[in-house]
Amino acid sequence: PLGMHMYTLTADNRLIFTGANLSSDRMLGVHHEQFLGKEIVEAFPNLTETEIPQRYRDAAARGVPWQTSLVEYQDSQIKGAFEVFAFQTSEGQMAVMFQEVTERKRAEERQRQLAAENERLLKNLQLHFNSMPIGCIVMRQDMTVMDWNPAAGRIFGFSREEMLGQRPFGRIIPATSRAAVEQFVTELAAGNETRSTLNQNLTKDGRTIVCEWHDTPLRDETGSVVGVLAMVQDMTEKLRAEAALRDSERNYREIFNASSDAIFI
Repeated sequence: PLGMHMYTLTADNRLIFTGANLSSDRMLGVHHEQFLGKEIVEAFPNLTETEIPQRYRDAAARGVPWQTSLVEYQDSQIKGAFEVFAFQTSEGQMAVMFQEVTERKRAEERQRQLAAENERLLKNLQLHFNSMPIGCIVMRQDMTVMDWNPAAGRIFGFSREEMLGQRPFGRIIPATSRAAVEQFVTELAAGNETRSTLNQNLTKDGRTIVCEWHDTPLRDETGSVVGVLAMVQDMTEKLRAEAALRDSERNYREIFNASSDAIFI
């Protein structure tokens, strides 16, 4: 199934094409009889500016084997690809065995392009992750922190370095709520869908705050849950402002009602 070319090296260092097998005709789409007796660069002009003729001469003259992959491009796309192995068969004689690997090389190129695109995407996502005003916490299935963005650090007072690899519940969840929260996040890691909750939390400096959490399971390409993404906002000041507004409205209504009663009397 492999293609094969054969050459003879003359005394004046000319490499003469002496034969090929039927697989060579099939792979390259030519009849090789027309090249018999011709020097390598006359038979295959596209090899003139490459290292191949000299590599073949080294194999024929000195028994130096050579193995390589040859890839031909057209409009930045792989047109054809071959794996080549050149070796001496006897003094002054050598053979080249080759096989077409075009589809494999195209697949490898697609994988490289996909990997490069994924790397660019991940860098962009990391930039967004770090600049988001909302706290973002990425946890593995065992609920240890895999990533912790600066906004989460501002909310809770713990740096990314302090939290990586740690289970955050013991630091940011009050003891009275810890068991319920751990159960909730464990259910998420098992595949339950996104949930939103309002919880009391603790900061590094000992303050109690109220945070709004949006938690969702993270899945891999097979759909299996591999962790949890938690997005969190500190709602303490907003809730205080809303409570103050409600108190003001209630006080206003009480004063208004009292005034109305006095006027009526």
